[in-house]
Amino acid sequence: MTSQTDSITYQGIDRTGEAAVPVYPKSVILETTNLCNLKCKMCHVWGEGVSQKRETGFMPESIWKKAIDELSAWPEAVNVALHGAGEALLHKDFLKILTYATSKKNLSVGFLSNGALLTRELAERIMATDIAWIGFSVDGAQEEKYNKYRGTDLRKVESAIEYLLTLRRGKKPVVFVNMVALPDIDSELFVQRWVDKVDEVKVSRYRPAGHRDFLTEKIERIPCHLLDEMLVIAWNGQAALCCEDIWADVALGKFPEESLYELWHSQRLNKVRDLHRMGRYGDIPLCSDCDSWSNTLTSTELRESENLKLTKCAAQTSYQRIKETSPAANEDSIPAG
Repeated sequence: MTSQTDSITYQGIDRTGEAAVPVYPKSVILETTNLCNLKCKMCHVWGEGVSQKRETGFMPESIWKKAIDELSAWPEAVNVALHGAGEALLHKDFLKILTYATSKKNLSVGFLSNGALLTRELAERIMATDIAWIGFSVDGAQEEKYNKYRGTDLRKVESAIEYLLTLRRGKKPVVFVNMVALPDIDSELFVQRWVDKVDEVKVSRYRPAGHRDFLTEKIERIPCHLLDEMLVIAWNGQAALCCEDIWADVALGKFPEESLYELWHSQRLNKVRDLHRMGRYGDIPLCSDCDSWSNTLTSTELRESENLKLTKCAAQTSYQRIKETSPAANEDSIPAG
């Protein structure tokens, strides 16, 4: 694959006095697989009319074990996500990966799932680990609409999630659900369905496949926080620019040919960071039409009559109970989904 980054001309970049890159990323995504069991119509990877632009596969032990070993040797806590552009539960060794990762004390491990493969036995085995968080993409509370967009059984998915919730030990793991705010899906019904069951309910803005814009009006652009917070490793070891780089278009090197630490501090990634700090966002094709940078700009709304706290950014609105009826009333923010 030809790298889009290779075509960028870097001129006049002086790192002297620039903001220092954090020694370690706050979060690392290890894409266990980019294959999926569903073909959701609105999906940017497997949706209608989307052409696959990279090879599919499953992360081998030679990559995931070595990556987890390196992460566990870092002196700082790291949030580790075991998902990517596919369904994590498809990996035949997913429980082995999860068990190994959660055995490391400095790693806060979780994953996102569509829930369609979740069985009672699998839920029990997941909850037997020291998993920190789980997010489920459910997309609504109406069977007909859910089936229309996801093509699977909503009630089965809901039942599996609810069974997993009965296995929680106190407030661990944190569990959240997310839906995409498609025009004909009742998001309020979804919120009411889950807000008293999980720690957080998220409603994400709908973006047609191929679009990377959340904002409804233009605001002054700032450098993207993801470049200083997130390291993404695809199933084959390829380092991607961020979670928006779903095709791994921006070639940043490969693990374990380079260590995670080396990839994080590589000249290639630093050049992209520099371009952002210089305001040259258009020099990076992936970044030119993306506004994920805006998601650090949040606002909070308290609906006291409904006992609800709403946290809003361009990409999504999250809902939490603000009284003791919520399992997360006093919890910090939950990992993004």
